[in-house]
Amino acid sequence: MAIPKLSDDGLKRKLKRQMIYYFGQKNYYKDTFLLEKASQDEGGFIDMKEFLTFNKVKAFFTESGFDVATEQERMLRTL
Repeated sequence: MAIPKLSDDGLKRKLKRQMIYYFGQKNYYKDTFLLEKASQDEGGFIDMKEFLTFNKVKAFFTESGFDVATEQERMLRTL
């Protein structure tokens, strides 16, 4: 049985939901990994390229049947 692919919009919704979770008040201030990454940037930001390398985020691409590297690059171009 083939795994159904998410639509582009479905993938974007999952990524948005994950981003909201990661950077939400319940998670962000106790997530040492995110705090460490943010401290490395003068403005306290985490680059979108970095976000797209997070394991959970990469899993969305592979679970959806998308080629991770290709789709990540394409999404970065559309931001």
